[in-house]
Amino acid sequence: MKYLYISVILMVSLSTNAQTQMAKDTLAINNVKAINWVSNKMFRGATDSGYEVPVGSGKHSLFSHSLWIGGLDDNDSLHLSAHRYLMTGQDFYPGPLTLNYGSTTSDVSNSFNRLWKLKKTEVEEFQYRWSNGLLGFPYVIPEAITNWPAHGPAGGYSADLAPFFDFNNDGSYNIIDGDFPLIKGDEMLWWVFNDNTNVHTETGGNPLKLEIHCSAYAYNCDTLTSSDNLVLNNTTFLEYKIYNRSSANYHNTFLGLFTDGDLGYGNDDFIGFNLKNNSYFFYNGYATDGSGQPSAYGTNPPAISVTLLNSAIRKQANGIDDLTSWDNNGNLSCTNGYRYDSVSGQYQNVGAGDVLNGNINGFNYGDGIIDNECMGFTRFMYLNNGSCNDACDPITPPQYYNYLQGKWKNGNLLTYGLHGLTNPGTTARFAFPGISDPCNYGTGGIIHPPVITPSLGWSEKGENRIPNDRRGVASIGPFDLYSGQEISVELAFVWSRTTPEANVLDKLNQDIETIRQWYKTNSFPSCEHYNSINAPLLATGEIKLFPNPTQKSITIQGSWADKETKFQIFDLRGVQLCSGSLVLNSEDINLSYLQAGVYFIKITNSKTTSTIKFIKNN
Repeated sequence: MKYLYISVILMVSLSTNAQTQMAKDTLAINNVKAINWVSNKMFRGATDSGYEVPVGSGKHSLFSHSLWIGGLDDNDSLHLSAHRYLMTGQDFYPGPLTLNYGSTTSDVSNSFNRLWKLKKTEVEEFQYRWSNGLLGFPYVIPEAITNWPAHGPAGGYSADLAPFFDFNNDGSYNIIDGDFPLIKGDEMLWWVFNDNTNVHTETGGNPLKLEIHCSAYAYNCDTLTSSDNLVLNNTTFLEYKIYNRSSANYHNTFLGLFTDGDLGYGNDDFIGFNLKNNSYFFYNGYATDGSGQPSAYGTNPPAISVTLLNSAIRKQANGIDDLTSWDNNGNLSCTNGYRYDSVSGQYQNVGAGDVLNGNINGFNYGDGIIDNECMGFTRFMYLNNGSCNDACDPITPPQYYNYLQGKWKNGNLLTYGLHGLTNPGTTARFAFPGISDPCNYGTGGIIHPPVITPSLGWSEKGENRIPNDRRGVASIGPFDLYSGQEISVELAFVWSRTTPEANVLDKLNQDIETIRQWYKTNSFPSCEHYNSINAPLLATGEIKLFPNPTQKSITIQGSWADKETKFQIFDLRGVQLCSGSLVLNSEDINLSYLQAGVYFIKITNSKTTSTIKFIKNN
């Protein structure tokens, strides 16, 4: 199909000073330290990599990751938004867009130029303290809980932004009511960005007017078995929720994920794709990474995947429940079709299957529900560092869109075998799938042409290619994206390393399957919990404070086994106003010098602490 490309470069002068420096924050609760930027740039520092594994090693496994998306409007004009490194321009900006027009202002955008970071233990402690009336001094509610961006600003923006638990179901986020943020994992970053605050200086493309809600999260657990512990602690997660805020409907839309690997030393890498587990991955081209560089992993180099855990991007409706080719034991059949039977609780063989319907790596196939099937990755392309006419970095919107469609920069289709550039050749959906496509889904049912090393399938290693700096783009599509529609994808970045006698890609696939099963059953182990034992041990029931409210003095009664029991009085600002020792089991404290207001008295000794609120009246 031909489509129009309308340049917007001449619009740059409209808002050259709209944005300040983009905000960033770090996810670092487990064995990974991952930098995330508010403007759709992940895992890259100011000038270098920003995905360090193990933490503190100075060695990084990913250089950059970002979202690409392109589609055609009703006039077949191309709309394209994408980032690579934010070195030559910018397509995405902080903040939400209005519901009716998909617009925003620089003030609103700048007010969202941040990431909200919370730990699970912080949220649990807030819940515990709210439930037990312990929100007073000296506890300080985390700023991200207090200022959680649950609602959009006035002026036509969505009322619902960051997710939260609405304790009294009044639709309004209010921590005084016991509302609290809903987060994933043991630590999470949340932020919102869009593609229409300013012009697209990275690609020059027309905006789609999309609002993207992003959650990056991770788990930490040191009490699992050593194998599971490593899998979980070496993995991070990323969720995109994408809203079409424009009045336009888009067709032939593709959502893509661009990743530059740079696995340690970045110039000796291979890239590959695994259809069965919805992953593309980076691995070293040699047995040793680099040649002694500080960034290199050396012997037994790791591998890392970008794994699609879930997609809420529907395939074209056809009025039926499309069958799956997977049986109950996780075996793939190239001939049989299976559907879930609610009586037996098993997937039953119901006849001939269809390996070309997208079920091999899709979602919700054969579940008995009509037209709820969602797509997995439908294309995968690789890119080389540098400038060339076919397999190098895109420059114009049509070139970005070509990669999303499984085409080279010059518009030629990917073909199976060697470097994927042979023309004519057998058209392929996925570059370097190895032996993960036994049913020939990626070649449209055509038997794969011969490769150099059959046991490795079509892979970089099997084709004896020269390792280099590799980038990959996995995409989902084509699909329709209607005005007001929401789509989403959720990813895992799985990092694996093994011993010399083991195959690192075998280990990576095992680890991916572990993560996929945890995700599928919603059974991620977590050892990060707020321990209420660390809350005040000197229960307020053991202390009597009266009268409360009071006017001139207040009496403290208790059994002080510790002769070093002391008290301190603070105002709402946390300023200490007086202090003293508690010797007798009943002590009167003079308060005549205090102005009317709310205060806290903190009682401590060598073993316990308790804080009680009181009110002083005139």
